[in-house]
Amino acid sequence: MIEMSNLKENQYIQSFAGDTFNFLVYISRFKHKTSYLSARCYDDYSNNLIKFFKKENISTKLLYRIKNSNLGLYLIKNNF
Repeated sequence: MIEMSNLKENQYIQSFAGDTFNFLVYISRFKHKTSYLSARCYDDYSNNLIKFFKKENISTKLLYRIKNSNLGLYLIKNNF
């Protein structure tokens, strides 16, 4: 759910994304009640992701927290 996309050669920006995540963000922006059912960690990225959920009015009451683990990361390479 951590997305790193390149702005230009060797420069990346970090955001959060993923098919289910993006879907909930857009549905929530249309004022529908949404919740995310998943497991997240206690690392800084997970904490920031949960803050982002709350900012987008996505309920986090169904999130399970896992100790001693890290949130997943993926890279996107754009051809400029």
